[in-house]
Amino acid sequence: MRLAERREMQLIEKFGLRGSFFEQLIMEPEGWVHTERLQDSPNVQRYAMDVRQALEHEGWRAPAVGHASRRRG
Repeated sequence: MRLAERREMQLIEKFGLRGSFFEQLIMEPEGWVHTERLQDSPNVQRYAMDVRQALEHEGWRAPAVGHASRRRG
């Protein structure tokens, strides 16, 4: 397991995100590139942004817009 993968798993465990929408976003961060897609409800969007902020505080970084990297296959 690569260091980045290990870090992703640590964040998922730390925040109790196993099996959640947010686990998917950590594992496939391209979902954060266009946050306007999280418009299902204002509460979902606000919660998503709060979780993103918490993850960034722990050292995780979302990809830059237009630079979504290919994930492991």
